[in-house]
Amino acid sequence: MKIYDTVYLAALNLYRRWVRSLLTVVGVVIGTCSIILMVSIGLTNLAQFDKMLESAEFTQIQVVGPNYGSEGRSSIKLDDAAIKALGNLDHVNKVVPTKNLLMYGEIGNYYANYLNVMAVPAGELPYMVELKEGRYPSENSSMPEVIIGMGVARQFIQDESDYQDREYQGPSIDWLNSTIDLYYGDKDILDNSDVPSSRRYKARVVGIIKDEDDKNPSYAIYMDLDKGKNILQNNYKLAKALNQQINTYELVYVYASTMDKVRDLIELIKDYGFEAYSQTEWIEGLLKQQRSQQGQLAAIGLISLVVSAIGIANTMMTGVLERRREIGIMKVIGFSLEKIRFLFLVEAAMIGFLGGMAGMLFSHLFAYILSTKAEETIFLGMYFSAGIKMIIPIWLDLTAIGVSIIVGIIAGILPANRATKMSPLDAIKA
Repeated sequence: MKIYDTVYLAALNLYRRWVRSLLTVVGVVIGTCSIILMVSIGLTNLAQFDKMLESAEFTQIQVVGPNYGSEGRSSIKLDDAAIKALGNLDHVNKVVPTKNLLMYGEIGNYYANYLNVMAVPAGELPYMVELKEGRYPSENSSMPEVIIGMGVARQFIQDESDYQDREYQGPSIDWLNSTIDLYYGDKDILDNSDVPSSRRYKARVVGIIKDEDDKNPSYAIYMDLDKGKNILQNNYKLAKALNQQINTYELVYVYASTMDKVRDLIELIKDYGFEAYSQTEWIEGLLKQQRSQQGQLAAIGLISLVVSAIGIANTMMTGVLERRREIGIMKVIGFSLEKIRFLFLVEAAMIGFLGGMAGMLFSHLFAYILSTKAEETIFLGMYFSAGIKMIIPIWLDLTAIGVSIIVGIIAGILPANRATKMSPLDAIKA
């Protein structure tokens, strides 16, 4: 009997018992879906994690002034000389000094009591923050220019009761190219007659910062570092009263060339007497969690395959017992044991193949449904950002189908051997 005839006969035998065959195929479908989806979820989550690691934030080291409680370090300052020294370190791409200015703002009939304005070199702002519209501040502008997040609008009120309104969005104005009156210090400082008063600065809004998402607007305000220093110099008596020095920096960002250099740079910066921090300090724990989750997903898929293999073996063994007379006749008319064994293995392989194909299609359908969700999703304890696309490479589809066929063949070995060991006479009499 040719291979084609064997395959045709195997398909006919499955069709004659289609209800049982269908239920067995469903078991393989579930197992294949589990394998594809579990691996796909792992690949997608890993790709999402890798994309997150590509962000400049993970090569960023935050450097602050020395711990003044430590003996012998009070003379160390985070000034221009320190900035130059940090920039000369090996594996450092960029050093960005910043100054934080607490300011009071007014626009029309609205005011903001506390605005935390970060002064950064204008040329470095594109590296640190992304704009939704507008442009970045210019170093050569005659008046201060700022970029703001739309969360800042919520800080401008007409009455203190506005802060209690959760739906309050701030003034309904076109913020881009509007002008904000800024005063160094907050409302309490301006009303305090014991400290010098601040000059007024008209700051033009030239850019709107892109929000992380609709639910989390940015509350950041940035201006050029030189403009921020000029404000401190023009109000040096007030700056002295507020204990803010013009030529030192509260926070400096150091960007390493690669993420694996971050830890060494942190230790080196600490040896210089400064305090240094980085988000990479929790990455090792996150990677360990990733590996644990990958193992759990693989275990789930393996259990599903074992269950489907048991289902195939049960179906084939039942078929052998029900087809004893058929097996006996095949032996009597001259079918070799190898051909009988091959026939049952083909039937088992066909169940695995049909289940694998259907499982692959259902996996893609489920992945499509999960990927088309507009909002962020948590599935099997894993976070997926909004609009994430599930990754199912073609090698995963082919591997899953191949594994399903192999599982079917392995599950069919015992029933096939049982069929070959039947006595022809006993089988015909049954």
